[in-house]
Amino acid sequence: MKKVDIQYVPYGDSNNETLLLITNDNKFQVNLSGIIEKKDENGVHNENYDDEININLNPGQTYVLETTNPNNKVAREGKLPIDFKANRLKIAPVEGSNEDGKKSSKVLMQDNIDVQFFPDRKNDSGQPLISIENKAKRKLTVSGYIVYYKSDKKDEIKEVIPFEFTEIPKSETYRDYVYIGFAESDNKDYDIYVNICE
Repeated sequence: MKKVDIQYVPYGDSNNETLLLITNDNKFQVNLSGIIEKKDENGVHNENYDDEININLNPGQTYVLETTNPNNKVAREGKLPIDFKANRLKIAPVEGSNEDGKKSSKVLMQDNIDVQFFPDRKNDSGQPLISIENKAKRKLTVSGYIVYYKSDKKDEIKEVIPFEFTEIPKSETYRDYVYIGFAESDNKDYDIYVNICE
């Protein structure tokens, strides 16, 4: 099993916000569970800042979690990396439900949707359009993040926009608007991450 990639990306100049990005580089679905311990730039560990997770990840999927940067203000302003220990995490193939009890290659519901974002198509309030095509035979709830970057290099985060839509009709394309609280919402430097689809 390849190592699952875990990365903390601080954003903002003086706040303690950061994103935890977890990417499954395996060719099969995995479960990741346990606690990630974070330390500040002086090596001090505060359990209140630890991240406890229990998630299933599709092959190639990146899961995004808004969390806390334990560094002090000087470290955050300097964009210093977060020191963390992930040795308490357990990574395993997701248990299958087939008759012979083998590990499952069954994919999550994320593969049953197609999410498109249109930052240049807005309503009267300036909110951009999002569309979610539900290819499944049942209603779905979809949640995740739109992460805006400061440039096309995508090495520094400008804004993080959460979204969640419930009761998306089966076999239909659902359209709605996403609240964006900053002026440059029509730039193209963003990625869409779907965390949950169920």
